[in-house]
Amino acid sequence: MKKHQQVYFDYYNIDKGDFVACENCGRQGVDIHHLKFRSQGGQDVIENLMCLCRECHFEVHNGTKIKTEDLIAKHLKNL
Repeated sequence: MKKHQQVYFDYYNIDKGDFVACENCGRQGVDIHHLKFRSQGGQDVIENLMCLCRECHFEVHNGTKIKTEDLIAKHLKNL
């Protein structure tokens, strides 16, 4: 398991195989997304990590329907 995944799972006390909901839409989350990319100085800390389903993860990276600012607001409510 990658470090950023372990940080997320530990914070929310999630075991491998548990259902984890996408923080954006509620479907099955499969990706732990960095809100601020590591290449731009983002770190593997819970404030920067958000679980997303594949569709939402694609949309945020594609920049079409989901904006990072909206995800940050949703994520901060879940902390």
